[in-house]
Amino acid sequence: MISAALCAALAGCGTAPTTATNAESFKRVQDGRYRASEQPLFVDCVFDGFLGAQSMAMATHVRQTKRANGYRIDVIAQAFQYIVADIRDDGTYELRRSKYSEALPFDKEINASEACLKQFAAQ
Repeated sequence: MISAALCAALAGCGTAPTTATNAESFKRVQDGRYRASEQPLFVDCVFDGFLGAQSMAMATHVRQTKRANGYRIDVIAQAFQYIVADIRDDGTYELRRSKYSEALPFDKEINASEACLKQFAAQ
């Protein structure tokens, strides 16, 4: 059964769960270090992995933005962030998942993220 919070999120009611407005609603599901010298390739890997994992049944899309300390790649629907990957310039990486996404199938994005971490792991 879909939770009330998920229904509100999908219906567009209430405050959008974003890292800027409701950071505590996101939990870390992966973190690690990648080879910072290969940041552009790592960014492409994560972005392409998320894009390739997109379900035709959900109206989500993948967005990449340049941030002050690196890049952010997220899976969003309207103003709602569901999966957030922060790829920092210092070689650190963190993947977080919104509590609103728990009833939705984002295993493929998480698996793609893990594959990229393995491929570009810092020594």
